[in-house]
Amino acid sequence: MDNIGVVPGRIIIQQPLDGAFNMAADEVLLERAIREQRIILRLFQWNPWAVSLGKHQSLNRVHTETCRQKKVMVVRRLTGGRAVLHARELTYSIYVPTTTDRAGFHHDIALQVGQAICNGLRSLDADVEWVPKGRSILGQRSSLCFASVARGEILWRGKKVVGSAQRVLNNVILQHGSILMDHGHEQIADLFLDSRDQSADILTSHTATLREILGDVPPYSETITSLVNGFRQHFGGLDVEEELSHDETRTIAQRANSFYLGGWEMGTVGMYTRTNGCAA
Repeated sequence: MDNIGVVPGRIIIQQPLDGAFNMAADEVLLERAIREQRIILRLFQWNPWAVSLGKHQSLNRVHTETCRQKKVMVVRRLTGGRAVLHARELTYSIYVPTTTDRAGFHHDIALQVGQAICNGLRSLDADVEWVPKGRSILGQRSSLCFASVARGEILWRGKKVVGSAQRVLNNVILQHGSILMDHGHEQIADLFLDSRDQSADILTSHTATLREILGDVPPYSETITSLVNGFRQHFGGLDVEEELSHDETRTIAQRANSFYLGGWEMGTVGMYTRTNGCAA
C-alpha cells in the first residue's frame, strides 16, 4: 500500500488492562505512528469493564455512581462517536500513516479495516457480512455506538457484530473498535440516566456476539490469530509481533489518569481520580 511507511509494522497483543490505560495507549501509540511513520495494530481486552465516551460526548447522561457500584470505569476516547460498554469483547486499534491528502481517504481505510475483520471472523466459520454503507438501527438520537452501523462494519443476519470509531491526526488514521465475543455490552442501558429507547432488550435484538453466531465463544488466542491474518491480507508490512515496551508502558501509565472520567476507581495500574478527562 502506498500509504504505509517503509518501517516494518508492529502487532501488539496486549494483556487485559483497565480502560484509562487502554485509552492512553491509543494516544501514545498514535504519537509513535506519527513519529515513525509506521503502521501499528493492537489487540486487547478490558479489566475491569469500562464505558468509553466519544471525544465530544457529554458525561451528563452517564450514571457514574451506578458505574462505580457495578465496578465499571468511565473513560474518554480519542475518537468521536457514541458510548460503548467494553465487556466481553476483543478490541482492535490500528494506526495507519498516510502520505496522501486525498479527500475521503479515511473512508477507504475504514472499508479496508472492515474487510480485514470480516475475513478474520469468516476464518472462524462465522458467516458474517461486510457492509460498505452505513445506516441507523435505533435512530439518530441514541447515545450508543451499537445503535447504528457505520460504513465498513460487520453484520450477522442484520445484527451488528463490530462497533468502530475513527480519527485522523497529523496524517495518521486511528481506528479502533469492539468485536463482541459474548453478551455484556447490552448492560450499558442500565448505566445511562435516560435509556427509554436504549433498553438491554433492544440492544440485544440488534447486535450479535460470536457466541450467538458460532454456538460458543471461540478461544481468544484463536480469534486473535484469525484477526491478525485478516489484517495482514489488507495492510502490508505487519511483520513484527511484540509487546509494549517498558518506556511505552511507563508513559501510558503516566497519562492514564487524564482519560478517566469516573465510575470504578481501581485500575490495573493503580487508583484513578476524577479529572476533566481531557485528551489530545
